[in-house]
Amino acid sequence: MIKKISLQNIATYRNYVEIKPKKINFIYGSHESTSVTSNKIAIIDDPISSLDSNVLFIVSTLVKNLINDCRNNKNRIQQVFNLTHNIYFHKEITFLGSRERFSLNEVMYGIIRKKDNISYFNTYENNAIKSSYQLMWKELNSEEMSPITSFNTMRRIL
Repeated sequence: MIKKISLQNIATYRNYVEIKPKKINFIYGSHESTSVTSNKIAIIDDPISSLDSNVLFIVSTLVKNLINDCRNNKNRIQQVFNLTHNIYFHKEITFLGSRERFSLNEVMYGIIRKKDNISYFNTYENNAIKSSYQLMWKELNSEEMSPITSFNTMRRIL
């Protein structure tokens, strides 16, 4: 069962902050108590459209709750996929605490890059994204780097 839930409809969201309505949506299998008794996979597809720190905090908190449900075998959530372009959001949802880490059997990190209309998916044992600056240098040195986008990456580094 796939269910689209807008943050505008989540009571928790309204309690934290009053902002202009935003088109921020989560698409995932419902994690609430319902008549659905089968296992679920949560897919969070780029829910952050701005760098608004309030939105970033609220959305990352909701996503971390889903991840914790999955880690603790709650609400029948078996897997969580987080897809994002926002490095700050990625860092927020992958940070468990200064001493706690995901175990290797719990998590797979990956980066998708596109070259010549072909998507490449590289996996990593550890979180490969440390900062946006480091990620841009890594992308620039990659063999899959497109000459078309390399100039923009160099401009962003400078």
